[in-house]
Amino acid sequence: MEGQFEQLLHEITPTPDVVYLIRSITKQVWQEHHDSFEIQHRAIERELKDTDKKIEQFLDRIVEADNASLIKAYESKITKLENEKAVLSEKLTFGEEMPTDFESNFQTVFDFIEKPQKLWGSEDIEDKRLVLKLVFTRPLQYRRNEGFQTAAISLPFALSRDLMMGKSGMVEHSGVEPLTSCMPCKRSTN
Repeated sequence: MEGQFEQLLHEITPTPDVVYLIRSITKQVWQEHHDSFEIQHRAIERELKDTDKKIEQFLDRIVEADNASLIKAYESKITKLENEKAVLSEKLTFGEEMPTDFESNFQTVFDFIEKPQKLWGSEDIEDKRLVLKLVFTRPLQYRRNEGFQTAAISLPFALSRDLMMGKSGMVEHSGVEPLTSCMPCKRSTN
């Protein structure tokens, strides 16, 4: 049974070319997310600076104002801006942190996708359980005389299997309509 499992694991392990393709696509998506994060981060920093400027302007107006109700309105506005500033500062301080290096963050993942047998070969039972959880979406079914049944494999392995088998989900060049002959058809007219 162990040998059959190792064979199954070997069959669903992607080729180096497929791993390279998956890595490239993942890196592109990660880079887009990283760029978007940087843009949002800079936008919050600009908004924080703008809020500081507005606070300074209202403070200058308070100094020049003679009317008590006007001073009270300015103070109210400053309080509102200070609250906005606190929220923005909190977003910068406690917001999502984007890892700066793709390779160091994803190397372990791709090492596993490329060679799940390496972790399976470990003596640690927890490593073997981890392989089962990461490679298969449901427990494997095994029948004594038939071996392993159709395995439900996790997305990275399913995608790589489909890429290796040429299943792109795209319509073939011939299209979806049945092919027709250019020869005219003779029919009886009884």
